[in-house]
Amino acid sequence: MREGTQEVPGAALRYRLSGTPGKLPLIVLENGWGASYDYFARFEDALTPHAQILLYNRAGIGGSVAREPQSAESMSRHLAALLDARGFHDPVVVAGQSYGGLICG
Repeated sequence: MREGTQEVPGAALRYRLSGTPGKLPLIVLENGWGASYDYFARFEDALTPHAQILLYNRAGIGGSVAREPQSAESMSRHLAALLDARGFHDPVVVAGQSYGGLICG
């Protein structure tokens, strides 16, 4: 498991990456409104044998910093920038819970 903070345009995002590096697909679990990535921690053990898992905190949540007004559109851009900065490309599966579903598009 690796944790860190990634600078992206408009935010600094805390993330946790688990599973075997390079194992595909990458699964991103998108939190509901106001929830940190700890919400999905219970799924990590079940999913990491099958895929690499990226959990992250949207700007303004759980140690992530917002540097611009937040909207579903800006948060989607942050996620795309995080994936790009960490070198993740297809295939990526993004699964959202509650408000997180808006960011998955």
